[in-house]
Amino acid sequence: MPENKHMDRLGSADILFFEGFRLDRSGGGLFRLDQEGIAEPVAISSRALDLLGLLVERQGELVSKDVIMEAVWPGTIVEEANRQSTFRRCAASLTRIARTAAASKRCPDGATDLSRR
Repeated sequence: MPENKHMDRLGSADILFFEGFRLDRSGGGLFRLDQEGIAEPVAISSRALDLLGLLVERQGELVSKDVIMEAVWPGTIVEEANRQSTFRRCAASLTRIARTAAASKRCPDGATDLSRR
């Protein structure tokens, strides 16, 4: 099955690490890792969490609308207006999280600390 090849590449773990975050797919949470590696929960909607999980699995790939629909709304018929609205909210949420993560990597003088990337 083509969808399973992505899990094989990442392993079958339900916990994925990326860019200073831990995504716990089975536990349903996103956590930001601080300098000591302590995980702090990040507020994120369940739809955004499903979308993020899919995008992390498929990192660097184009993901079709059909694949997104099945990952975020499995077995559900969704009106186009509702889908677009949810995508906008998910994008805003993920952008906010990314900006917060980038800001946390800045040195006190405003320069970016490249050693933590």
